[in-house]
Amino acid sequence: MIVTQAQTRILKMLTASVLIIFLTHFAAAGDPALETTKVSTKKTFEPAKEVKAFYQHLVDSDAKVKEQFEKLTEHSRDENGGIFHAYDPQVVRWFPTEGHWNVSTGFDSDEYYLVLQPVGFGRGRAAGNDNVIASLFHVLHTGTTKYDEAAERAGAEPTLVSNKITITFLGFQHFDLKPIKLPK
Repeated sequence: MIVTQAQTRILKMLTASVLIIFLTHFAAAGDPALETTKVSTKKTFEPAKEVKAFYQHLVDSDAKVKEQFEKLTEHSRDENGGIFHAYDPQVVRWFPTEGHWNVSTGFDSDEYYLVLQPVGFGRGRAAGNDNVIASLFHVLHTGTTKYDEAAERAGAEPTLVSNKITITFLGFQHFDLKPIKLPK
């Protein structure tokens, strides 16, 4: 197999990015309680929806994650008292990401997702956000498809044989947003 310079650069970038991500996470990656795997022969998983569902499951039922979430929202809870509210989490595809597909064999992807959950207050006709809780997930998604040339000519999509998704919670993240200083 010949590796091009572009592929080498991408590998170096991915390695550096993954190292940075692993250095900044709070929860231990690989902890069985912080990872989930699903397999299906009936439907192709949608990574963003699966990440959101797993995040909500962790915040609701994993003692360590729940405790971390409560500590991160403590200030907002104190400020907003009985009207504290955690809003619907938003899932954003993050970097680095890589994927491959072939109509006759299948697909694979290696992606990262951020979950951003605004918190603040809400009651009656007043609502507001004073913080966002950010967390990072690593997603490996693979699938096998079957290609039928006659069906393809008739407009049919390749048939899903199976697919598997593994989601790992890499922890809550701290983001320090600063304005970009453009070079002169």
